[in-house]
Amino acid sequence: EPYQARPWPGSEKFVSKFPMKVLMAFLESFTFVDQLATKSEVQVMEDYLQQRWQGLGPPASFVSNGCQVAAMRLALMAQGFEADIVAALQKLPEAERKLLSAELARTGCQQQFRDAPSDLRATVPQGPAFLVYYAPALVQKAGPRQVQQALSILAEVLAAARKLFPLDDNSFERTVCIRIDALKVLTPE
Repeated sequence: EPYQARPWPGSEKFVSKFPMKVLMAFLESFTFVDQLATKSEVQVMEDYLQQRWQGLGPPASFVSNGCQVAAMRLALMAQGFEADIVAALQKLPEAERKLLSAELARTGCQQQFRDAPSDLRATVPQGPAFLVYYAPALVQKAGPRQVQQALSILAEVLAAARKLFPLDDNSFERTVCIRIDALKVLTPE
C-alpha cells in the first residue's frame, strides 16, 4: 500500500470537508453516466446542465438569448451565489459576454448545444474548445461581491487562449486545457 496507514491525499477533504450540497450534486451526476449508452456526450451534458439549472438557477427568462449555456455552466461554478454570477454575466460589456457565451458553449465535438449562441450553431464546427482548469476556484475566491471582475478576468484568459489557439475547422474535436493555478488564489481587486 503506497500510503501505509495514512489516507490517500485528497480523500480526507473529499470525505470530511466537502460541502453537503456539492457532494449531493456530485452523487446525483452519476445518474447521467448511464445515458451515454444511448445519447451523445453533448446531449448528456446539456441534459445535466438543464437539470442542475432547474435546481439552482434563476428563471431562464433572466438570461439573455445566446447566454444560456454559459449561465448554466457559471451557475455550477458559483456553488452558493448562482443568481449573483448570472446577474454579473448579464452586466458584462457585450464583447466579454459574447466571448464567454461562445467559449463556454463550444463543445469540442461535431455536435453543439441546442442552446449555444446562434452564430456558433450556424457555422461549421470549429475548435479547439477550452477547459479552463481552476475556473471554478477563481469564481469562488471572488465571491458574489467580486464575481463580475472574476468573469472579466476569465474572459481575458479565454481571449488570450484564443490568440494562442485560433479557431480552425480541423480542430473542432480537440480540447486545450488552460491552467490558471496562479490566478485561482487571488481576488480580482
